[in-house]
Order: sequence, then C-alpha cells, then structure tokens
Amino acid sequence: MYYTSRADLDALLKACDAADAADLHLGPSRPPIMRAQGRLQQVPGYPYDLTTADMDLILEFACRSATGPSSVQALDDMDFAYLPAITNDVNQGKLSVYRVNAGMTIEGIRMVFRRLPSEPPTLQQIAAPQPYIDILDSQRQGLILVTGPTGSGKSTTLAAGIRHLIEGNNSLHIITLENPVEYRYTGLNQDAAYVTQRELGRSLKNFTIGMKSALRQDPDIILVGEMRDLETMRMAMEAAETGHLVFGTVHTTDVAATISRIVQMFPTEEQQAARVQLLSSLRFIIAQQLLPKLGGGRVAAREFLEFTPDLRKKLLELNPATLFNELKDATALEGITMMGAVRANYDKGLITPEELRRWELILQEATT
Repeated sequence: MYYTSRADLDALLKACDAADAADLHLGPSRPPIMRAQGRLQQVPGYPYDLTTADMDLILEFACRSATGPSSVQALDDMDFAYLPAITNDVNQGKLSVYRVNAGMTIEGIRMVFRRLPSEPPTLQQIAAPQPYIDILDSQRQGLILVTGPTGSGKSTTLAAGIRHLIEGNNSLHIITLENPVEYRYTGLNQDAAYVTQRELGRSLKNFTIGMKSALRQDPDIILVGEMRDLETMRMAMEAAETGHLVFGTVHTTDVAATISRIVQMFPTEEQQAARVQLLSSLRFIIAQQLLPKLGGGRVAAREFLEFTPDLRKKLLELNPATLFNELKDATALEGITMMGAVRANYDKGLITPEELRRWELILQEATT
C-alpha cells in the first residue's frame, strides 16, 4: 500500500502536472497512467501497480476535499471536483483543480482525474469565434448552447464566456448550476458581478430544483451545466423568454441535431409549441470537438450559428418538416460548419493532413 495520506495523492497529481498531463487514470492491478500529449503512458516515478486497498483510500482522500462528495456512497458513478490541499510551498503557484469521475468495474474502483486550470481561460485563449464574443457583449436575454460529446471542452467554453462577462465591468448576478463545479471565479471583477455557484450532490439536489431556486434569487444570468431532462430544459427556455440570459450544454454534435434533440424531449402534443419557444429564445449554438494538435495538445473545432432576428423569423415560418435541412443550410451560409472549422484548423497548420482526412470521412458518413 503506497497511498496512506492525501499528501500521497497530491504528490501523484503534482507529478502529472509536471508532465503536462491532461488526465490521470487509476485502477487496481495497473500503475498510474496519464494522458500527456494525447498518449497514454506511465507516470514518471510511479512504476508500481495500485492495489484495491490503494483505490479505496484514494477515493476516500478525494471525497474529503473541499469540493468532493460529503461521503462515499454506494458506488454508482460519481462526478465531483478535487482541489489538492494547500501547502506552504512558495513555488506552489496556482493550484490545478481536477474533475473526477469514479465508478466500479469488475476489477474494482476506477477513477479518472481531468486537470483543469485554477481559473477559467479567456475567450481569446480558447480562440472563441468572434460572433460568440459579440453576442456576449450585446445580449442579456435568450438561450446560448454549447454542445458536443463528453470531454469536448464545453465547460471550458462556457466558463470563458462567464469570465468575459465578469471582466466586462457588468453589474450582473450570475448563478451557475454545475456537476461538478470545475472553475472558480474568485479573484476576477467581483465588484461588478456577483457569482453564486452551486454543485450537484453538495449544495444542489438536482438541476430542476436549482432552476426553480435560481429564478427566485434575482438572477441576470443562469448557467446550467447539463440539460438532460425535460423539466430542466423547459425551465431554461422559460427563463430565457422572461428576461434572463441562460447558458447550457447538450450532448449533440451539430447545430441542427441540437434543435431536433431538444424538441424531441417534449411530448408529441407539445412539440410544436416547444419548437416555437426554442427558436424564439435561441441566440447562439456552438457545437465543438477537440482534435489532436500538431506538435502536441488539442485544438477545438467549433461549428456555430448565430440566431439573428431575421433567421429566427425565417425558421419560425417554415414547415417543421423542412426545419432540419434549413438549419444545415443556414449553418453553412451564415455560420461555420464542423467541416469548415476542421479545415480552418488545417489551413492554420494546427492539425495533420491525416486528421483532416479522418474528419472528412466521419462527416461524409454522418450525412449518408
């Protein structure tokens, strides 16, 4: 047994930070494995296999952190944030925060730590599209969605947007409902913006209850980390219609599919009204993927579409049967498609020809 204190876990994470690893994989009968520069490899200095006892203790240590679950429950999948203990090391610098997923496998507990910066990046640092920045500067009502698969950087894109609003000297009350809280906004321009962050499982029972509470707390902006159930989606759309700017994420891969997925969440008899409500409140959709970056790391490819008043009016007048194809055309003509975003990364020398070809094949298959 090599992990007898929380300091042992923090030392392991520090070794991963030193190697600029994005993820740390832990499980019994294997040494700690990190993903650095897109490749899985052993953590330097940690050659020994973990035991089941090690994994039990590591989970306990993680759950005792300021942001971890209050107790280790029957181990369904658990998602939470882990913050290493603060030390007196003058070279500590800004601490990384880790998004943790823990679950039970046939071999025992397995955990994945995803490293996050201690504060959200700026929109410039993530190369956010200029139309998205313009929307944040001009809109205080409506719905903004960031979509993509798990691990595609949705939370980072949203957090960068919230940072932009805070640093814009805007007098705003911003409420975030997250699972888990990944970024903290302390140290930014809190004189102008007041930020309330709530985390599922600790200060928040579920997103629906969180939305009901948020609407009674004088919000200007509400960020909903996940919009997976009908009631949360319904309340987010109502909030966007009634004078709030609402940010959320959906697990879809493109603009058109996002609208189809949301409408299909509603009962059949409500779908026409839901379509009208959604199209009336939408302001912007980003659908993003992370691609291997030439030379190491990853780079975002973002399909996006701004829902201008003229576009919303046009879409609302369409026969619903033609809406999906019209959204595809609008994205190509007035926004950026995913293929266009991938190709732009290639033109900038950020991805390899092989990666470009891989995405050409993926997107061709998706349209056939």
